Amino acid sequence: MNIRPFKKCDADTIVSWIKSEKIFRYWCADRFESYPITGNELIKSYEASLDNDDTFHFVAFDDSGLIGYFIIRYPDISDRHTVRLGFVIVDDSRRGQGIGKQMIKKALDYAVEYMDAKKITIGVFDNNPSALYCYLNAGFKDTGVTEPYTCMGEEWICKELVYDPFDISSDEEGFSYYMSGEEFLMFRKSVGWEPIPIEEANKGIKNSTVVCIRKKGKPIAFGRIIMDHGYVAYIADIIVLPEYQGLGYGRKIMDKVMSIIRSNLKPGYKVMLSLSSAKGKESFYEKFGFIKRPTEDKGHGMYQWIAYEESKEN
Repeated sequence: MNIRPFKKCDADTIVSWIKSEKIFRYWCADRFESYPITGNELIKSYEASLDNDDTFHFVAFDDSGLIGYFIIRYPDISDRHTVRLGFVIVDDSRRGQGIGKQMIKKALDYAVEYMDAKKITIGVFDNNPSALYCYLNAGFKDTGVTEPYTCMGEEWICKELVYDPFDISSDEEGFSYYMSGEEFLMFRKSVGWEPIPIEEANKGIKNSTVVCIRKKGKPIAFGRIIMDHGYVAYIADIIVLPEYQGLGYGRKIMDKVMSIIRSNLKPGYKVMLSLSSAKGKESFYEKFGFIKRPTEDKGHGMYQWIAYEESKEN
């Protein structure tokens, strides 16, 4: 999946996903007056925002074509560090496949990396549990703030959610899902691994799923998952600070990492999961079902480091 700016030719496809007035109100609340709307009405809404420089329309797509739509806007044009997501919808024939979460993650990444967002908000009706679960699972948190809307002759309650890309707080299981590049380098140094540039560390963290355990805000154990969102996943950098080793934190991180990977499976799916064990730690990973190589039909695992080299003129 990837995202790109909305084009007018996308409009008819997007509105075709709205099969009922209830779905319509979940999508737009009272922002459009009547149901149904046409592609031209969506285009008019898009055109009305072009001169304001505060609203940006996007679509998500994969090899099959368009699969989602959303907007990112500045609620207060004077605050360029707070943005709001809205009008989120995915192809109704693809719901239940994790597309919504993937698209929201793409939107969050875009907002943080290209718009320098420090706070991202979204509203969701409490009678739309699948959307609420999707947003919470993508990293949003319920603020406890609500707002009533009158939709279809009923009072609906909109819950205000917020995403903080630098949130180090832990969930109910005791896990945090954020780590800075500086913290990553601290872990590498603690176990004697060679340093890497901070820019490389930041990119590595950004493009992986981080699972971290903190004590009084300080990270003491973490692991990373790198996935192609198909059938290949790699577990990287399972590290526990030396002073906390032998206390079960490594197992706790691995249990959570394995749980996250399994949660992405669907009927008929399977994932080839691999990792590189530190010498002498193979038995730890065998407890989670990993098999040492070589085997009778598989050779040794292999790797190499590739370093940048200045080009040389002949």
